[in-house]
Amino acid sequence: MTVADAIAPAAALAALACVVAAAISDIRRFEIANGLSIAIALLVLPYGVTTPGFSWLSHGGVALAVFAAGVGLFAAGWMGGGDVKLLAAAALWAGVDGLPGLLLGMSISGGLLAAIAVIGRRLVRVDHPYPALRPGGPLPYAVAILGGVVVLAVGRC
Repeated sequence: MTVADAIAPAAALAALACVVAAAISDIRRFEIANGLSIAIALLVLPYGVTTPGFSWLSHGGVALAVFAAGVGLFAAGWMGGGDVKLLAAAALWAGVDGLPGLLLGMSISGGLLAAIAVIGRRLVRVDHPYPALRPGGPLPYAVAILGGVVVLAVGRC
């Protein structure tokens, strides 16, 4: 294996680590640092350069479309700004071919996250200190995005 052969997997692993860090941050503080989304987006550069057949147009177009849709969801109050940026960065890795797996994995993970929150909210006090366990509280949706990224990564293996 040459150094060039190792670049794409190393970039993908580093991007996955950034998504994990974003999910942990979202669980702890309901905040995703912009630097993590930027790092995920920048890591696609060495991946794309060293991956034969990588379509910059496909990947970039999907990321822009997902970001535009996310802005609408943010404006409606359905998604946080950090989640929108994280999902757009993940979509940059997905491209047209990987987008269905990313969105399916995110949807399934989001449903599980919501079910856990509903059950948790029934089991704890209404004034629980963790915001996700309060009625109407926010959910750390980076966890669901991580689920989508895992499905995307497994589909690429």
